[in-house]
Amino acid sequence: MSKIVNVRRRGGRVAVGLAAGAALVSVGSVASAADSGAVRTTSKAAAPIVLTVEDSYTSDPANSTWNTLFAQYHKLHPNVTINRTTVPQAQYLTHVLDQAGSNSLPDVMMLDNSNLAQIAATGVLAPLESIGNLNTSGIASSELFEGTYKNKLYALPLYTNTTALFYNKKIFAAAHLSPPKTWAQLESDAKALTTSSRFGFVTTWAPASTSALWLLLPYLWSNGGGNVLNNLSSPQAVAALNVFVTMERDGSMPKSSISWAGAQADELFDTGKAAMEQTGSWVVSSKDAVKGLDYGTAVLPVRVPGQKLLVPTGGEVWTIPKSSNTAAEKAALQLFKWMESPSVDVKEAVMQGGLIPTVKAAIPAALKEEDPVHMAAFATELENGGTPRTKYLGNPKSYSAIATNIGNATDAAIIGPTTAQQAFGKIASQVLAEEK
Repeated sequence: MSKIVNVRRRGGRVAVGLAAGAALVSVGSVASAADSGAVRTTSKAAAPIVLTVEDSYTSDPANSTWNTLFAQYHKLHPNVTINRTTVPQAQYLTHVLDQAGSNSLPDVMMLDNSNLAQIAATGVLAPLESIGNLNTSGIASSELFEGTYKNKLYALPLYTNTTALFYNKKIFAAAHLSPPKTWAQLESDAKALTTSSRFGFVTTWAPASTSALWLLLPYLWSNGGGNVLNNLSSPQAVAALNVFVTMERDGSMPKSSISWAGAQADELFDTGKAAMEQTGSWVVSSKDAVKGLDYGTAVLPVRVPGQKLLVPTGGEVWTIPKSSNTAAEKAALQLFKWMESPSVDVKEAVMQGGLIPTVKAAIPAALKEEDPVHMAAFATELENGGTPRTKYLGNPKSYSAIATNIGNATDAAIIGPTTAQQAFGKIASQVLAEEK
């Protein structure tokens, strides 16, 4: 979910053996991706098979969601067992790379969408079309990009997310303010709403992760265009970072937020100690459960009216590593067909909390089941400007390295006394070299 660090509250590594999985069935017996996943029987019994599945969903609701869904799939395909292993998000990419090096990848593997190119480039993933037919026409084209590397589809994107602005309605009403639509309004509102016991704005930077770039991309893209990372020392890029440096310098955004892991920002906003929070759709259900919290969501502001807001699409994708076990590969593809059916995609988005399906037919039902009022801002952002994080990178494999550099620069600028110009100027040439 690239999500910010608090997107998935994940714990330790867990192996779960489930009587749930994908049956290897004879040709013609599998229902289409548009139906519920039921299988038409044939005279030939399906052979028993075990699928190994790996993801980083160590905590609920995602962890229990996938246990439940795989169990439901087993009811349709009882001859297959899924052995599911979870690894904490912070260690997941390193773990996957280690497995790739030792030829020990699972049959089905989840990846953060920003890491797909890096892993596909190693040659360990199977292009999905090499295994069999998979009808992806119902998936939003912008999301299919997330699973594509060098014009081949290596992964199935099933749900997405992004960030928006959460605001406390009572605090805004008392100050006779409405949600900011421009950067200047964001800065002035944050300052006006800051008191000795309340910050005007909070978010989670976590520069050691990719969170800083994830948070900054809407501001960078909307003001500097898709290729803004090619020239981080430009006035357009520096102005984007300066929005947050300004709020830190005037006291409306806490300096300590640069080291937060996620829970701190949520706690301040949920208890009325912060008037605004930039965070993701995945927290909507938890904020709905906070007693007495009257909040709204709004699309992120732009520098000047009329600029097009582009937001990064977060989320994870599902892959099938190459294997000499063709039976397992084909069984995994049948599982994918079930996972992309609209009714199942609704469950994947709703049960995990605050996600939006990538299957177009599933979006209305999912939004209705979640929280249509508070999810509206996210849906609007994604519909009008949802953009894969690696779309404008000449070298999409470099996303993590670029994000780390920008995180460090953000850290330096917000903590000070380094200016935004100095911080971005220091890394501009290195990011440009990585981006090519």
